[in-house]
Amino acid sequence: MFDIAEKAARSVYRKFVPTVVRRLVQKIVLKVQKQTKRQFLSMIVPCYNVSLYVDEFFESLLSQADGLHDLEVICVNDGSSDDTLEKLEYWAAKRPDVIRIISQENGGLSDARNTGLAAANGLWVNFPDPDDYLGERYLYNVRKALRIEHPAPLLATCTKLIFYFEDTDRISDTHPLTWRFNQPINHRTTNDMGPYIHLAANTCWLRLEDILKHNLTFDGHGWGCFEDAHLINRLFMLENERTVSFVKEAHYYYRKRQNATSLVDTAKIKKSYWLSQMEDGYLDLIKKARNVHGNVPLYVQRTVLYEMMVRIHTSVRDPNSIHSVLTKKEFEESKKTFHAIIDGIDAKIISNFELGRCYEEHKTGLLSRYKGLRRKKIRIYLKSHNPKAETMRFSWYEGGDDNITIKALVNGQPSKGLIMGTRQTYLYDEPYYQEKFIDVPIKLGDSLQWQVEGGSAVMRFRGRPLNNEATWLDLVNALRTSRLDQNGFNANFEARK
Repeated sequence: MFDIAEKAARSVYRKFVPTVVRRLVQKIVLKVQKQTKRQFLSMIVPCYNVSLYVDEFFESLLSQADGLHDLEVICVNDGSSDDTLEKLEYWAAKRPDVIRIISQENGGLSDARNTGLAAANGLWVNFPDPDDYLGERYLYNVRKALRIEHPAPLLATCTKLIFYFEDTDRISDTHPLTWRFNQPINHRTTNDMGPYIHLAANTCWLRLEDILKHNLTFDGHGWGCFEDAHLINRLFMLENERTVSFVKEAHYYYRKRQNATSLVDTAKIKKSYWLSQMEDGYLDLIKKARNVHGNVPLYVQRTVLYEMMVRIHTSVRDPNSIHSVLTKKEFEESKKTFHAIIDGIDAKIISNFELGRCYEEHKTGLLSRYKGLRRKKIRIYLKSHNPKAETMRFSWYEGGDDNITIKALVNGQPSKGLIMGTRQTYLYDEPYYQEKFIDVPIKLGDSLQWQVEGGSAVMRFRGRPLNNEATWLDLVNALRTSRLDQNGFNANFEARK
């Protein structure tokens, strides 16, 4: 009965009290709450039409093994048009001491988070998404990590993201950055992050006073992604010699929606993804790094290149993916920004980059197209064996308009290898990389080497190095071993799992 009366009162309040007055009252209430109680942890949960998922999030929150005694959860209802608000009110009624709701007109993810930031009262703040859920001991491990003493004061604590695939009800610990959690707690400092990067606000606890000290807010309205990395990396740059920790046992489960309706899933079909996100996100971060440090720190370059690889893969796979979204003028603007971003990334970073599926072809293409450089060692890849023709097929990559003279030496003598074709790719309508295929006559007892104009070559098979000089038997055994490994993998359920 009380619930019905309360809902009716809320409805009348929203209907007859002007929005300006409601917001003024809300600010006064929040100010009083801030003055009366300081929390240890603040969760800011932006909510827009997440009715399908929000129950599971709150179930995982309220079942935390370590309790909610020092936590506030600020749910920002960002103008939802479904019954998200009603569900939030249901959960807030269960724990009114922990959960509070702020409602506003729809302003997007960044705006909702900024509203929550203005209301937050905790020492540490985090931004979980309401379509995800938390591991049972998530808060226990977060609290434990935040209370550890460090020689350099703690700035941020990053938790482990684990994929939850909704369509198959499957959990997968396969995030490309999961290697950062190879110990119970890894500690880095902001002046020595090395290869460590962090991009997501939903898996990061930041010290609130540091955010407020620098007047940082979430930018990128309509980007769909990178708002998080933009704020986090700005904070890292502004706070030198501070500790960033990576906590292995604090598990955050990220939902990959079956209907692919998340902001990340739908970002690529928006103009902002190819324009403002690149200019005001990636390029802006590079410019700010130069202003603060005089150069671009390694972790910033790696963060930007990691994000850019998604665009590169999309563009190469489907060149029309950009043209279908942008006008000709916008396309040229995006292309110019792309060049400026890659210009801010060192050639050495590109050469050694191991994330974002930046395989050999992309390193070759980026270095050639945008740096005017060729790989120091050309990789020659063994592809297949044709026993009837007594030939083996190999391939290599050339970037942009490059044309490399490569010779196969069989038993030390130039071979009459036959070029069997070329696969050409484009990036922003410019030649990016090409893969060339060659069939080399080789038989039992022969040995093979490669001679490259102005450099050296190394043979590889599916990423594995082979000897610089390989016999016919070495090459055949490599192919056979691969088939046996694949057959064993297919037959072994545990290995596949």
